Amino acid sequence: MKLSLLLSKRNLWKTYLFKLEKNESIFSCKLITPLKVIGPTTIRINKEYFHTSADPFLFVEKDQLYIFYERKTDFSKGSIYVQRYDGQNWFDFGCVIHEKFHLSYPQIFRYKNKIYMIPETEEDGKLWLYESSNFPNNWFQRKILISEKLVDTNILIKEEGIFLIGSNINFGLCVYFSKELLDNFLCIYRENKNDLSTSRNAGSIIKERNKYYRIFQDGSSFYGEKIGVSEILNINETNYSEIIIDKNIFNKRIFIKKIIGHHHISSIIYKDMQYVAIDLLSKDILFNTFTYGLIKFINLFERFKWNFLK
Repeated sequence: MKLSLLLSKRNLWKTYLFKLEKNESIFSCKLITPLKVIGPTTIRINKEYFHTSADPFLFVEKDQLYIFYERKTDFSKGSIYVQRYDGQNWFDFGCVIHEKFHLSYPQIFRYKNKIYMIPETEEDGKLWLYESSNFPNNWFQRKILISEKLVDTNILIKEEGIFLIGSNINFGLCVYFSKELLDNFLCIYRENKNDLSTSRNAGSIIKERNKYYRIFQDGSSFYGEKIGVSEILNINETNYSEIIIDKNIFNKRIFIKKIIGHHHISSIIYKDMQYVAIDLLSKDILFNTFTYGLIKFINLFERFKWNFLK
């Protein structure tokens, strides 16, 4: 283990939920006082300390607001968690999807009266579609949508069919099309470069005033630096084009102390108010870095002792 890991504070991701007026645009709103914060609030005492609660997606079902998000420790892969809000009280369902590979970016949507999710499953080498048989629980793998390694894939449902917009480490932004969700998807666009400042998505496609916008991550300086937005100029069965309109949409508009970055946003109308969820990057306390190193050392020692005794 590198000594430098014990001398610098580790990254900490928390999800913040804000309640705004219905007519406020996320491109101009100010995020001041959060309604809810999801993330670690205690010191690290064991391997179960969650340093990441990120990639929030908001969803409304039967007059209840749900927030799905990735949760991860230093000693486990990411899994999908969910909480529910009824306008007054919160209920935590805990983990609803766990796999042997990393899961994040729980893009949740409704299609033909069924509820689906397309989480990031890049570590498994393919893009999976999940379906819930008893929402918000009981998720199962419904279909492999694309046999490629894609990160942070969005779905856009239009009259002519289904578009999937994700990012490939080799080709950058990629767009796929199919007439139906369960049919085969064909690639209609490849960016042919992986631009760290624009290629990776940072939340669902947003529609405002009959225009579609793609939110993207800018990680050119460091992962989770900021997010920007492109207007989608053209998207059809054979073509895709967009234009960048803002490379830092929350510049000086997030009023949370000690925040150094963000890389995901979700918004939805619920009970005639707008709710905005965003994950924010800060630095953990130094004590938790030391306890991380101690736990890491104990684990290495236990493995060494076990191998020696064998």
